[in-house]
Amino acid sequence: MKSRLTEKSNERDREIRQHILDAARELFLAQGYNGVSMKDIAEVVHVTSAALYYHFPEGKSQLFTEMLRTTLTQWSLQAQQAMASHTTLLERMQAIARVFSNLHHDSIAALMRDAFMQLPPNVLHGVLLEGHDDFQHHLLTMFQDAIDAGEIRDDISASELSRLFETMLFAPPPILMSDQRSLAVTTITTVLLEGLRPR
Repeated sequence: MKSRLTEKSNERDREIRQHILDAARELFLAQGYNGVSMKDIAEVVHVTSAALYYHFPEGKSQLFTEMLRTTLTQWSLQAQQAMASHTTLLERMQAIARVFSNLHHDSIAALMRDAFMQLPPNVLHGVLLEGHDDFQHHLLTMFQDAIDAGEIRDDISASELSRLFETMLFAPPPILMSDQRSLAVTTITTVLLEGLRPR
């Protein structure tokens, strides 16, 4: 009986923690790190400041770090799920590009600026490396599968291709920041892929 109550309590704690992280993400994206206080987050989530510090005892910096970590993980998961629903390389690249073209690039750029300004370098490096490694693994697998299947040429390594594609996603041309998302998705995939078809 006691373990069942403990399990329910732990589940409730996880739900509250995730609710806090979701609310914090929206506030940090909208107002930036300096524009958000722990009190603001507590009010949105409808918890006391004490409850907020129970989940994040080190305060706003810890909350921001965890929010960034979960955000990167969610983006990677969205890209993985988008890939899994397609079979050809072009379809997979387009699906991933759609995920990233639907993100609000201006807000994300501001979020990353805040991360570089507010977090200690070792903490930031760890968070970015953790999120990047997972995403990079999926891209590597996607390109290696295409190489192995003869879908694209094999004189460029999967790691080089994944870095190139990732650069196009994270440092996109201005068109990805406009409302012309379908054109952006087509451009980001076909421009890269046309140069990769077997000779």
